[in-house]
Amino acid sequence: MVVVSTPLPFPRGPVVLIGPLAVGKSTVSVALASLVGSPMCSVDEIRWQYFDEIGYDRAEATRRYAAGQTPAEKLAYGMPFEVYAIEQIMVRESFGVIDFGASNSVYEDPVLLARVRAALSEAYVVMLLPSEDPAESEQILAARLRAILHAKGEVVSDELLVLNAFFIRHSSSRRLAQEIVYTSGRGPSAIAAEIAQSYEALQARKDPLECLNRPGTEAIDD
Repeated sequence: MVVVSTPLPFPRGPVVLIGPLAVGKSTVSVALASLVGSPMCSVDEIRWQYFDEIGYDRAEATRRYAAGQTPAEKLAYGMPFEVYAIEQIMVRESFGVIDFGASNSVYEDPVLLARVRAALSEAYVVMLLPSEDPAESEQILAARLRAILHAKGEVVSDELLVLNAFFIRHSSSRRLAQEIVYTSGRGPSAIAAEIAQSYEALQARKDPLECLNRPGTEAIDD
């Protein structure tokens, strides 16, 4: 038997999309939110109000980023602010789909990672990557970044490519993710449909009676 549901807002926690720069999180978020009829947000767009609540210093952040020798050092100052923003968004906002920035799932400090995991305990966290092969993912996303910046009359720096490789390979994103979806050669609608189906299947395993009794659900013999 196959269970087919009409689009509905997610019944429990939100879907959170994580992954590196240029992987398509925002585009897939829009497609997914449209598919399931849920509001969405991008953490990059709303985090600053939360940063400011606990004294984020933009000048210090710029200085520390420029002084850092590695991606981890460049990002270190902002990490506690990122965590606080995530904690507050999960408690104070009401979105069915949340698009994380590339740095929002990458933590060197185990205490900060534990806080993020706790904040996401009710969420369905999906990591997007072009390929299972990290090196191939780096190549694909480097080409996308070059195309994006070329359209703006800009050039991709080696620093940006190194930073994105850090995002692609960092283990904390995989530790946060409940599912990894590989996107190369697929459009946002197909990716969104896969995520929605996986979420539905997860909820069915957790509470099959609730899933089968949801309005708009039809049972079809396979």
